[in-house]
Amino acid sequence: GTWTPTWGGLSSVSYGTQFGKYTKIGNRVFGICRLSSTGHSGSGNVQINGFPYPAFNNTSAYHHFTFGHFTGFSYTGTAYGYVASNNNYANFAVNNNGTVNTLNFPGSGSIDIICSFMYEATT
Repeated sequence: GTWTPTWGGLSSVSYGTQFGKYTKIGNRVFGICRLSSTGHSGSGNVQINGFPYPAFNNTSAYHHFTFGHFTGFSYTGTAYGYVASNNNYANFAVNNNGTVNTLNFPGSGSIDIICSFMYEATT
């Protein structure tokens, strides 16, 4: 199937690309996405909304995903994303030598991510 990813937590966004595709096998969801914007207003923690199914409630093994292209953000350390348990959005964090902090949107400019994911759905 397809889905439309959106940036969460921003007051306005000028999207460049919103692409999502997934396959669900049993309760496992596999997919890819690209989400880019040429400008935005607002700030806060980076979030991608619209994942096709809510993630299973499993706080000991979060539903991480990988990305090979992640531009326009400023951080020190290793950035990662995870689909939040019981929800259909992803949050982002940065691990800097064992200290984990949320990743925030930049004040302005273009931002872009290409990612792949697999997570356990609630149904």
